[in-house]
Amino acid sequence: MRSFASDNNSGVHPNVMEAIIKANSDHSIAYGGDDLTLKAIDLIKNNFGKDCDVFFVFNGTAANVLSISALLKPYEAVICASTSHLNTDECGAPEKNTHCKLITIETKNGKLTPDAIEPYIKGIDNEHHVQPKMISITQSTEYGTVYTIDEIKKIAELAHSHNLYLHIDGARIYNAAAHLNATLKDITFGAGADVVSLGGTKNGLLFGEAVIFKNIQYSGGFKFIRKQSMQLASKMRFIAAQFIALFSDDLWLKNALHSNKMARLLSDELKKIPQIKITQNVEANSVFAIIPPYYISLIQQKYFFYVWNEKKSEVRLMTSFDTTEEDISSFVSHTMDIIGVEKENKCKICDNIDLEIIFNKKKTKKYFYCKKCGYIYVEPTKLPDIDQEKQRYLLHNNAEENSGYPEMFENLLSVINDWHNESIKTALDFGCGPTPVLANLLRKRGIETDIYDPFFAPEKVYENKTYDLITCTEVFEHLFNPVAIMELFEKHLNKNGIIAITTHFHPSDSEKFAEWWYIRDETHISFYTHKTFEYLASLFGLEVLLCTRKNICIIGKTNTKFY
Repeated sequence: MRSFASDNNSGVHPNVMEAIIKANSDHSIAYGGDDLTLKAIDLIKNNFGKDCDVFFVFNGTAANVLSISALLKPYEAVICASTSHLNTDECGAPEKNTHCKLITIETKNGKLTPDAIEPYIKGIDNEHHVQPKMISITQSTEYGTVYTIDEIKKIAELAHSHNLYLHIDGARIYNAAAHLNATLKDITFGAGADVVSLGGTKNGLLFGEAVIFKNIQYSGGFKFIRKQSMQLASKMRFIAAQFIALFSDDLWLKNALHSNKMARLLSDELKKIPQIKITQNVEANSVFAIIPPYYISLIQQKYFFYVWNEKKSEVRLMTSFDTTEEDISSFVSHTMDIIGVEKENKCKICDNIDLEIIFNKKKTKKYFYCKKCGYIYVEPTKLPDIDQEKQRYLLHNNAEENSGYPEMFENLLSVINDWHNESIKTALDFGCGPTPVLANLLRKRGIETDIYDPFFAPEKVYENKTYDLITCTEVFEHLFNPVAIMELFEKHLNKNGIIAITTHFHPSDSEKFAEWWYIRDETHISFYTHKTFEYLASLFGLEVLLCTRKNICIIGKTNTKFY
């Protein structure tokens, strides 16, 4: 499986692997006294400054934590972004090992500014307050944004004016330098940094990172801290050999330029999908995007990536030195298939290409009408974004106190009770909304009921479960790819289980459709008839067991008993 989860998931660059093998040809002095380590340090100094002091460690967490340990006392604090790796992804290692407090600042794009930092530099020399002593920035940031040289200089000036250190977490420093077309020295010590955590594994190394101090005045005693912290490699030449490869023939830059280029390509291609919204500037090798929540897990079945923000349905996609254009093309094509974006204009349910174009009353919105299966869907350019849809939900008075709302569910439950003679013990209310009224009604009937909603109950509790009843009320009209959701339902339906759907069936006459009240809601984008659900069910070995005249459809597996 190809991955867009992390540049850590990529393999080792062939030049780096070759360097490791070559380093394995003879015996060498241990603990950094070998020629390869000395050569690697010289190469790094050539890029960061002759006066700097370089120490190799095993990983990025160690590089960050030991940078703090070397310069701060336990009663001092580090100011950093709330999204920083230091704060979110190091399991409390900075606090545990340095006893220093992290003072975190909220940001929109992962970047700190002097104006945001200054209010937190307070309580100086007051024994009741932790003492701010370091500002830590990530370059490039956890959002894939990049500090300009001028931005770093201004933060450094603020830090030094208050006698604070500036630390740069440079796990992806190479990508930042490539984006800025600047040298590594220009964006670190040349801009005022005091200590840098230098990455490696995210840019093609097997393992190994480094801590670089501006000069020996900052690094005094660090070799003892590294040893005490269990980061002194006995066979250090195997870390050093990798950095020699990385800093030979500008391999670090070539890798970073390529991964940045692939991120831009990925972003450009995803922008062609109307349902996807790019949320951050693509300046390094990451793409942040909002994807309709129904489809994320389906896309992840083929491509591994992380959901960054469940509430916003925002994902993070990372590229690396070995990401190819074919990887991008395949991922985007797969995503289009899952979401239902047509590479040619054909019905997303039955693949019919003979589609009639119809309009709303004011002729401001175009719809495609498939006469073969009865499916109608809005033109992709008129799709609402995720925020619009959520805000529309919140305007609905969907609560038990609104008598009409529970009554709608009682009608559905009455139909199920009248016709279904099998015992229903478990249920999933899919798309439960902000208040799970239907789920509560089912629970009152003794039915064990799970809930899922991409906005209001996003935990996928249904995974690894099957149900006697899956309810989906007033949801299908919001789906741009109903096939994917029906496939999901079939997967989680028990042998004699049923799917209960409510959505208003559209009038087939185009003039009546143009006047139909149901299309006035901007978030209603898909419309169905009895025939549509019959076709949709048949795709997965299901069949329609009952359709009421107006808005209820019951679907089950073939031979399900439904009276």
